[in-house]
Amino acid sequence: SCARFRAAAALALDTGKVRWQRDDYPWLPTVRDCVYHHGLLALETSTLSDDKPGNVLHVVSAADGSPLWDHTFVPGMAHHKQARAMFVGDLIWVLDDRKCAALDARTGKVKTTYPAGWGHCFPPVATEKFVFGGELDMTDLETGRVDANRITKGACSRDAGHVLANGLIYGFPKH
Repeated sequence: SCARFRAAAALALDTGKVRWQRDDYPWLPTVRDCVYHHGLLALETSTLSDDKPGNVLHVVSAADGSPLWDHTFVPGMAHHKQARAMFVGDLIWVLDDRKCAALDARTGKVKTTYPAGWGHCFPPVATEKFVFGGELDMTDLETGRVDANRITKGACSRDAGHVLANGLIYGFPKH
């Protein structure tokens, strides 16, 4: 089971005291991960299977937990489908089927879409300039150009296939 969250809460950074807590989101037991960026909290509901339906981003205000919007989509990976929120500036990028979609972080409206490669069994990652997924397919977030490297595959993992750090792209050995 991927049910992990029984409640969502925000703590004061200086004291650790609870600022708000919610346990009334109907989708909360299905959330696997969450990401914070500029006052927003994106909670990711993922099937972690090959099934298409059931993958959703739920975006709430980090100030008070009020729900803002949901985005249902088919993550662009063949196995272990995950709704992964990748914040870049004022946008949330998602790998949606065979495209990258940029969602307005405050409203959830699709701003633009670009082609993207097909993923495998790990979630995509992003930098300020690229979305990386699949066989090290790199979608340029400014031009939409896709550079596909068909010989490099990430490790099958529910957490990461490629790790970007120190100006390098790290991969893990495949089993």
